[in-house]
Amino acid sequence: MIMIYCPFPSKGEARKVAKLLLNEKSIVCANIFPVNSIYRWKDKIEDTEEHALIAKTNKTKAESAIKTLKKEHSYDTPAIISWEAGSNRRYAKWMEKELE
Repeated sequence: MIMIYCPFPSKGEARKVAKLLLNEKSIVCANIFPVNSIYRWKDKIEDTEEHALIAKTNKTKAESAIKTLKKEHSYDTPAIISWEAGSNRRYAKWMEKELE
């Protein structure tokens, strides 16, 4: 399983992109939650409220999901971070079926 983390400026934008990814069958599930992000941007410390999306997919579909995230995101430089994770067999089997 591949997990993809990507914060958005609003819950609405995160939900819109999550639904697009689901409709494309690039992901099987998305979790969206509020986060406080503190980061340096253009020589200034920013402290903002964002909504983080964590999407679940497989190795085959991850590249497509990331491409869509880059295209649809409103930030110039969105954080799109992915990693491989384990899951139980039953969930993995369901995931593979849904991503066909």
